[in-house]
Amino acid sequence: MAFLEFILTVFLILIILGYVSKFLLKLYFTRLARKMGAFREEEDRHFGETYIKNTASKDKIVNKDIGDYIDYEEIDKK
Repeated sequence: MAFLEFILTVFLILIILGYVSKFLLKLYFTRLARKMGAFREEEDRHFGETYIKNTASKDKIVNKDIGDYIDYEEIDKK
């Protein structure tokens, strides 16, 4: 009988820990989301717009000492 009480007690403790951990994790992630929201810059941006901060140069950089450079193009198969 003591073994059955032990099993039921462990089972109830695990269930209670499950509910408490869900509550604590939800609280933690909402606070984390609020903190991260402070770093976003939404005041001057509109929904759906794309901003690119750094653009790479479009020129092809080829080192003449390495060897031949071949610019491959895709060919459409018909």
